[in-house]
Amino acid sequence: MSGVRVPAPLLYLLGTSLRKTLINQFKTFCLTNHLISNEDLIFVALSGGIDSMALLHAFLQIQDEFELEIRAIHINHGVRGAEAERDEQFVRRQCQSLNVPLIVSKLNLKGKTDEHSLRDARYAEFEKIVQSYPKAKIATGHTLNDNLETFLMRLAKGSSLKGLTGIPRQRGPYIRPFLFLTRAEISRFVQQNQIPFVQDSSNQDLNYLRNKVRHKLIPHFEEVFGKAIWSGATHTLEHLNQFYQLFEQESKKRYQHLVKKEGQTLTIETEHFKDLHPLYRKQILSYCISAYYPLNYQITDQQLEDIQKFAEQTQTGARFSIKNDLILLKERERLRFVREPDALKTVLRLDKNQTIEFDGWKLSIKQIERDQIKFTQNPDVEFICGDRLVFPLLVRYWQEGDRFCPLGLGKRQKLKEFFVNQKIEWLQKKQIPILLNGNEIVWVCGLRLDQRYRITKTCKTVFKLELIKRRNN
Repeated sequence: MSGVRVPAPLLYLLGTSLRKTLINQFKTFCLTNHLISNEDLIFVALSGGIDSMALLHAFLQIQDEFELEIRAIHINHGVRGAEAERDEQFVRRQCQSLNVPLIVSKLNLKGKTDEHSLRDARYAEFEKIVQSYPKAKIATGHTLNDNLETFLMRLAKGSSLKGLTGIPRQRGPYIRPFLFLTRAEISRFVQQNQIPFVQDSSNQDLNYLRNKVRHKLIPHFEEVFGKAIWSGATHTLEHLNQFYQLFEQESKKRYQHLVKKEGQTLTIETEHFKDLHPLYRKQILSYCISAYYPLNYQITDQQLEDIQKFAEQTQTGARFSIKNDLILLKERERLRFVREPDALKTVLRLDKNQTIEFDGWKLSIKQIERDQIKFTQNPDVEFICGDRLVFPLLVRYWQEGDRFCPLGLGKRQKLKEFFVNQKIEWLQKKQIPILLNGNEIVWVCGLRLDQRYRITKTCKTVFKLELIKRRNN
């Protein structure tokens, strides 16, 4: 099989002794760091490479002792052509021979070969597993080598304290049980157990920064400092993790004291927030964002710097777009994180004598006789002249550039200005239904009728409009 290595076995007795030693270390690391519990469902992220194949076999050796359910997931990114297909078929054969249930996800990421794009796509697939199996854990084959590579890359680029702590042993459902092992130790384990694996040629491609660090920088460090670099790296990362955990404990106390949650909104009272040390302020902002994207979004240090600068220096009423649907609003005495409401994906149609429901709203139109008109103070009920209506009417939310003739104003006005005059908040204006006759606004629902559709003495047809408001979550 091209590209597949099956190493020759070493002496049986020596191999048996070393196997037991590594498996005992593996169990100790997993238990000490609370990575596994009895009867866990564990998906091994299985690329077919040496690290992931070793991890699968390590779990299989402790499976019965801890009553673990071991499965595997393989991601075919679709960027390495025949080699990717070879890897997939290899993984399928190995899982079949080992009686390990396997999920294969095939992606098409042609043109997106950078490390971050591949990682994001991979974890998006992992998230589907997490959603389907809420109690499952996903084990990845990250090693001490990977951790040192990550540390050096972040150090060179400039990183926060959290970044310098390296790869976490656990992050939500993701566990890294091999972080205590070097790649050389794993290689010996593979030889002892005669574990087959495939080699990914892209791991030799020096166009990737990680490969440059792996093949150029770290061997030079080993030459200068010897094998002690690995124990030194382990101690340094451990000290950084301990310090960060202490800092995180204090940060979370302040977060719980200052941040209030109301539905999908997080609010920070600025009076006490502004007195905190900048490191705490940045950490609290990071926690707020993580509350919306707990696993699949990594905010950069530069983004955090920009957000902190916005929070401290901009004027009241300003907005900062963090990611697609997440907005930070600067208000007089608070900062508010809100999800931008989804606009209607399509413009809705409202026919004569019809009721439609959408986004928690109900909107109805009914033709009535003039003597049935009963004007009240209820802003959610309107009576309009229907002589100019062409059905079906249209329903959507506010759009930039909308104009209408507010009843009582006597002239056209931008809907945006109308909202400002009515003290409608930026978020709220995107949630107010707009009823249109063709391109003309008939009713800003629940707020104001357009002058052109008011009831006059000459009206021949009359319609009653009624809006039932959504309930606040």
